[in-house]
Parts: sequence; structure tokens; C-alpha cells
Amino acid sequence: IALSEATPAFMTIFDAAGGDVSHPHRVSDPADTTDYAIAIASRLPLGRHSTVKLLGKLRLAIAEVEIDGVMATIEALNPRSTFDAEGQETWKEQIAELTAHVPSIRGPLVVAGDLNSTKFRPEFEDLRRVGLEDAIDALGQAWRPTFSLKSVRPLGVLGRIARIDQALANDQIRAVHV
Repeated sequence: IALSEATPAFMTIFDAAGGDVSHPHRVSDPADTTDYAIAIASRLPLGRHSTVKLLGKLRLAIAEVEIDGVMATIEALNPRSTFDAEGQETWKEQIAELTAHVPSIRGPLVVAGDLNSTKFRPEFEDLRRVGLEDAIDALGQAWRPTFSLKSVRPLGVLGRIARIDQALANDQIRAVHV
């Protein structure tokens, strides 16, 4: 499971709900207490190269997981919101770091998390050029919104309006469920 906004408070609730038993294998940075903290929690043991890595301004949780005898790489991220101060430029830098990083991964790759953007930004086309495709679209669920304005009245009555949480995969992964 790729966890965005994996703050200590959230992880305490996750574990109290049984996450520590059902998904005991973890990659996280316990020192990161920001709203952009990330983690990966797995039922399966993680490979020895599983870690949290900083690429410029982008923090990635990287897990190696053996699935049916094949080592797959799962990467979780939560780049800066474009609504934060200097968020637009920081977000672009973070996605550029991800785009530069993806070709270095050999084998099956999934990149997932709260990307704080829809897929309709030009930077997503850059991710496609380096071999990532939208796993949610591949399942025929393109319009599956994850973001709402519920805290903004009266717009909150609209419910979820856009998908900013993304799951991307290279051509060595076939999505079966999100």
C-alpha cells in the first residue's frame, strides 16, 4: 500500500486498525512529520534495497517486493501541493526529478501516491514518454475522483471532483485492481 500523508498520527490510526498486523513490512521516514510524509506498507517482505530516497526536492519511498518470483519496484510519493507557497515551481521540479529517475529502474515498476495534480498537465506527458502509463485508466476507471472541496463552502456539495491520486506503471506491470 502506498501511503500519502503518512503522518505519525495517521500511522498510529492505521496500526490500531490492524495495519501493523496485516501489513507489517514498511518503508518510511519516521523523522518526516510533515503532511507530505510517505510510506509503503506491505504484506510481503521487502527487498534489501527498500528505502526512502531524496531526489532533489522529491522524497520517494521505494520498496522492492517479490511477486510470483519477480522483483518489482513500488515507489510512493506525495509532491508539494501547487496551492502551497511556491508550490507550483516545487511541484514541477519534483515531477522533473521523478521523470529523470524512472528510466534508471529496471524491471516492473509502479509509481503511486497523491500527486496533487490531475493527469491533464503537460508534466504527465513527460512521465508517459519515459514509459509510465495510467494504471487506473487501464482498468477503465478514468473518472474516479479522489479530491473534494468539502472544506470549501458552498463548493463542498459537489463531492469529489477530480483525481489527484495516481497509480502509474511501466509496461512490465498489468493493473488488475486499484
